[in-house]
Amino acid sequence: MLRLFHGVTRSRSISGRQLSRLRGFVDVVKLNTVAGKGGDGASSFYTDKSINRGPADGERGGDGGSVNIEANADAHSDLNLSGKRTFKAEHGTHGGAKGMIGGRGKDLTIQVPSGTLVYEQGETENRIIADLVHGDKFMACKGGRGGRGNRSFQSSTNRNVDEAEAGS
Repeated sequence: MLRLFHGVTRSRSISGRQLSRLRGFVDVVKLNTVAGKGGDGASSFYTDKSINRGPADGERGGDGGSVNIEANADAHSDLNLSGKRTFKAEHGTHGGAKGMIGGRGKDLTIQVPSGTLVYEQGETENRIIADLVHGDKFMACKGGRGGRGNRSFQSSTNRNVDEAEAGS
């Protein structure tokens, strides 16, 4: 879980008691970020009217989208983020037959005002992980990797591989 603070002087950590005193003076937003899952690889084989089961032609799945937090001079408040608690990036699509690679999930960018501090919420203290000024971008969650299809597992001696990886 991440916390965004706008208007706080920079310090290494902030306790729960200090946080409760700051709530009236600054924008404090608590949010969850979820990266997109990578698409599964495909397990398929080339077929034609004259070929019953040809070589493997399943491709890899697409990568999942990432969640980024970007400082923007046009954003003046974190209030637009306060109603939404969870921010999710898109998942990658699955690989397909005939060598079709899965599509990549779309990245999600959260716009925050310049001077925003990003904290990772701990059990007793919140640790600073980013201090964003105009134009800075911080990757809160990296998207998952797409799984490999059976085409990537075939070799010159083993042409009919029937395995594929799931996306992570």
